[in-house]
Amino acid sequence: MNKKWVISILIILILITGSITLYILIKESPKKEELTKPQVQDHNITEEFFNYILNDLGAYKLHNAPLSSSPPKIKFVVDGEIYTSEVKEGNISTVKTDTNEEDIKFTTTTSEIINAVNSPNMKEYFKSSLNDGKITMELKASQTELLSKGYLSIYSELTSQKSTTEN
Repeated sequence: MNKKWVISILIILILITGSITLYILIKESPKKEELTKPQVQDHNITEEFFNYILNDLGAYKLHNAPLSSSPPKIKFVVDGEIYTSEVKEGNISTVKTDTNEEDIKFTTTTSEIINAVNSPNMKEYFKSSLNDGKITMELKASQTELLSKGYLSIYSELTSQKSTTEN
């Protein structure tokens, strides 16, 4: 191959990479939806509890990785019951079903979910429960995939770790 072709291909790749980066930076991030706090009835929880928790944790900001059609998926295992949440265009929807494609898995009890939702500062309660081992978090996707879907800020906040990109 001659030098002109190599240079042309490199220029095209740089333009494509720049366009994708610009799109990601300029794209308007979704706004936090004001959800109604779910009410506990007979110590039962519903899908709305997970939508409420994830919305408060900032999961509405998650997005597909660039050039991917795989949305962010979060699994909750609560006293053996499995709920899967998916984020599409800032909207969080949860169904009582299993998945093998989750990015993150949380395991806890019904009481912890109820206590988190009823807490005056849900995010701090959730973080404290993670630190105390009452809620466990398992990263299932690769770090690259988690980063490209926007999980870094949520993970950093929940684990009190600062991003290396923050100043």
